[in-house]
Amino acid sequence: MALLLVFAVTLLAAVLLSELAHRSILSTAALFLGAGLLFGALDVVAVDPRDDTITVLVEVTLYTVLFTDAMRVGVRDLVNAWRLPGRALLLGMPLVYVGAAATAWLLLDISWGEAFLLGAVLAPTDP
Repeated sequence: MALLLVFAVTLLAAVLLSELAHRSILSTAALFLGAGLLFGALDVVAVDPRDDTITVLVEVTLYTVLFTDAMRVGVRDLVNAWRLPGRALLLGMPLVYVGAAATAWLLLDISWGEAFLLGAVLAPTDP
């Protein structure tokens, strides 16, 4: 129950501070990360990574962060500034994906399938 309360308070703070964060270098993702570090360091909640509640909260947090970021991007912004994200998405991400898979295959002695799955998990998704 304490975990849900902490999550709700953090989500409320993110909503209330979103305009301030938009005008600074902060983001809602940084707020969630900072809150997680703070509450984890202070041992406010006991977390079992196998708990289904954790999975749901992680998914809701991801949806919230991605949704708030997507709300800020307009079509005009995408048309004017597509080159850098396009290069990152079409060139950078596949290179990191293949590089991470090859490194995992070499260092961890795993199959290529497992290595490519690991590469997909570790490849950046921001673009």
